[in-house]
Amino acid sequence: MAEQPKEDPKTDLADPEEEAKGNWTKLVDLPEVPVVTGEEEEDLIFKMKTRMYRFRDGQWKERGVGSLKLLRDKKSRQIRLLMRQDKTLKVIANHYLSDKPYCELLPMAGSDKAVMWIANDYSEEQGTNEKLAVKFTTAELANEFKGAFNSARDFNSCLLYTSDAADE
Repeated sequence: MAEQPKEDPKTDLADPEEEAKGNWTKLVDLPEVPVVTGEEEEDLIFKMKTRMYRFRDGQWKERGVGSLKLLRDKKSRQIRLLMRQDKTLKVIANHYLSDKPYCELLPMAGSDKAVMWIANDYSEEQGTNEKLAVKFTTAELANEFKGAFNSARDFNSCLLYTSDAADE
């Protein structure tokens, strides 16, 4: 049987506990660039973390988890719903809260923590009619969202009717 050589600590080349040291220098100086989100000219009136679903191909498919916001434009005063995914900040819902048949909250079957609605969504290049749903962790959060959503939709309806009357 062949004998295996014993490791000699004096001849080992690298100590696993030793800190790697190097002479690191900046190759390029990158200035900080302001990020334009499109939300700069809007006031935040509601924000809540939730999970969003979209009805496609006969079933509900998860769209993402993130912060759902209701934003009021400072000039037109219209309110829109905007939701971005948490890590990527990709827009997964973007639409104005409008009158019936759009943006009418309906309960999801079998759950008091989820609601659905139809909207003309602009989260992708073109506006498309989408059936959207959000699910909250508690029924109380769902009720809070319903109140804010319905108030914002009613506010937009009042804006629409008052601007129509002013045009005539």
